[in-house]
Amino acid sequence: MYRVIRYAIIAFSIFAAAVTGHCSIVDDFNDGAMNTTLWTTFIDGIGPSATEVPGCVVVTIPADAHEADDPHSFGGGFKSAKCLRGDFDIQIDYTLTEWPSGSGVRVGMGLFPAHTGSLANVQRSSFGQVESGPIEAYATDYGGIGGGGVPTNHISGSLRFARVGNMLTAGVLVDSEWVEIYSAEFSTDDYYFAFTAWSHNYAFSHEPVEVEFDNFLMRYGELVDPSTPPLNASIQKSSFTPKVVRAYAGKKPSFRSANVIVMPHGRSFIRLQKISPANVAPNVGPYARVMINLPSVKSGIKSSSFSMRK
Repeated sequence: MYRVIRYAIIAFSIFAAAVTGHCSIVDDFNDGAMNTTLWTTFIDGIGPSATEVPGCVVVTIPADAHEADDPHSFGGGFKSAKCLRGDFDIQIDYTLTEWPSGSGVRVGMGLFPAHTGSLANVQRSSFGQVESGPIEAYATDYGGIGGGGVPTNHISGSLRFARVGNMLTAGVLVDSEWVEIYSAEFSTDDYYFAFTAWSHNYAFSHEPVEVEFDNFLMRYGELVDPSTPPLNASIQKSSFTPKVVRAYAGKKPSFRSANVIVMPHGRSFIRLQKISPANVAPNVGPYARVMINLPSVKSGIKSSSFSMRK
């Protein structure tokens, strides 16, 4: 089951974030059925599974799990059905229910770019002998750049990601306090998010692993459809002669041209950057309230109004 909570103001000193009027989403997985409006099942490689049961999501990696033909990794978990846009703050709880030391398995929360940008994750890892282990630690990976490396013996805990502007911060819960383990500049692209357990052929000890995930929380953020153009898409510009539909004061004014900026971010609208009047009747006054028809990105025609100085 998941629910939506609205906060007036949210601020976190450790993540230096402050957001007004954003929406928070909580999924406690208590109903034992995946919410398909929020999640998709994510399976990589051969062998792993991810299933929601009443109270949590269980990810298993059997002893014979391995990478598929395209070498990369193997693992499983839940991945978001929509993308995060702009600033966000997300977290997930984990419990290591079957966890051999030095297994080579990572448990974490990951970010996957919708358009451009690098992968990122914050993880609770068990590094094996080929990785100078056994070492149990919290770590991060921002596009191949490692960070964190904080030793731990936690068998349960919480992982957190927060992005403010172009700064992405990873944190873990230690003794009921959030501790920042890594922060660096990162892409501002839209991102899918996921919680997974995974490993690699070179690192896996071939011992079975089981992990439970629970209590997903998005403190703030905007979820968008992946097909929606991103905020940083190229700005489209065009010039045209607008057709005046109605003038609210005096005689109908006329215009020579209008320069229009189209912001392609899903909420189709057109902003008038500059408009030049050809001549305005003297009895109109210093301002004319005018309604004109403007071409719209999605609907073809959109009525817009604006005030014009004589």
